[in-house]
Amino acid sequence: MQNRFRHSKSSRYGFSLIELLVVIALMVVVGGIAVPNFNNIARGTKIGQAGQLLQDKLRIARQTAITRNRTVEVRFYQYTDALAGVGPSQPAFRSVQTFLVENNGQTTALDKVQALPNSIIMDGGPISTLLGSRQDKAGAWTSADPQVRIPQAGTNYQCRALRFYSDGSTSLDNGALWYVTLHEGILGDNLAQPPKNFCTLQVDPINGYVQVFRL
Repeated sequence: MQNRFRHSKSSRYGFSLIELLVVIALMVVVGGIAVPNFNNIARGTKIGQAGQLLQDKLRIARQTAITRNRTVEVRFYQYTDALAGVGPSQPAFRSVQTFLVENNGQTTALDKVQALPNSIIMDGGPISTLLGSRQDKAGAWTSADPQVRIPQAGTNYQCRALRFYSDGSTSLDNGALWYVTLHEGILGDNLAQPPKNFCTLQVDPINGYVQVFRL
């Protein structure tokens, strides 16, 4: 009697092969749903960090121009980065740096070159009018670059620049919208339209204010 009781009790707490297979199947389904969502969140976080970095850089540049009563230039560096993880053979806008422009035209670096989070780039095509071919109040879009050495590229890069003046205004033409769009570099560069995950920063040419749009 005791043996039968013990056998009945142990079988009550056991799992059949079918039950184990059902549990494993459920885990596979849940994992298949969770992993892509986690990857999307991770990518979105990187894009958000890149947008915040660039937003802070532009706002600080504007505020510095006002407080120091000098022109401040924000430079965008386009180069090939073999350590970028994606698109290493393709040049892309990956870093920014700010400079103080003296009355005699000479420039002094205000900070070090700061790269965007790995795999994130600033698009250089039509979805980033700030980085396309244009003319502005200061003349040529490409700044008179002293060819400072930057990480991962040395002096082998292209430079674009945006200037903030002492009243908070910019070197941008008032008759257009100016913005830069950030996204994953694996999607390519010079995109015709924003991808699924992106961050766009728009700069008001008159007052220099920066607005951020995320999707």
